Amino acid sequence: MSNLSAGTPKISKCGRLRRRFPAFVLCYNFIRNPVSAAVVGRRAFYCHMPDLQAIEETVESALAQDAFELVDMNYVQEGGRWILRFFVDKHGGINLDDCQRVSEKIGSILDAAEMMTHSYSLEVSSPGLDRILKKEKDFERFSGHRVKVRLKKAQNGRRKFQGYLRGTEDDSLVLESGDSTIRLRLASIEEARLDPELKV
Repeated sequence: MSNLSAGTPKISKCGRLRRRFPAFVLCYNFIRNPVSAAVVGRRAFYCHMPDLQAIEETVESALAQDAFELVDMNYVQEGGRWILRFFVDKHGGINLDDCQRVSEKIGSILDAAEMMTHSYSLEVSSPGLDRILKKEKDFERFSGHRVKVRLKKAQNGRRKFQGYLRGTEDDSLVLESGDSTIRLRLASIEEARLDPELKV
């Protein structure tokens, strides 16, 4: 099966699995963890939200052993169900078989470590043409590419910037936009993504 390339649409929700747990789990540690509550009849049940940082670190380490890169992860509720999404990549791109294999591996890891406390759907896909850039190594790797950046707070009256990435310098992201060089503090960035130039 061919790998994904720069001109291929992103894989959508491939390797999707549903993990089943009791609908509500009594949380004994809800003071130290974010909690969600559901009222059934007159009884309230609490379940602590999963430790997303621990999940990310565990999965990232496990995938690296197989030369896969964990690009991003999010945990959202859609249509009344929880979805745990992983965006994964590797050198040369990933294909559907990779997605399925990674999905099964992540599911096994989470089950074995009992890191999830309630029902959820697991989704694995490629990062897409507009892949998110989160780590400093991402900014170095994609130097020369066009990117779009959104800040947490406005800088000089602007929150959104576009330009060509020139790497990082002194804890700042360096962009080239026209004849200007823009420096944005890494800590001030809310989101940065590749901004591919589509050729017609």
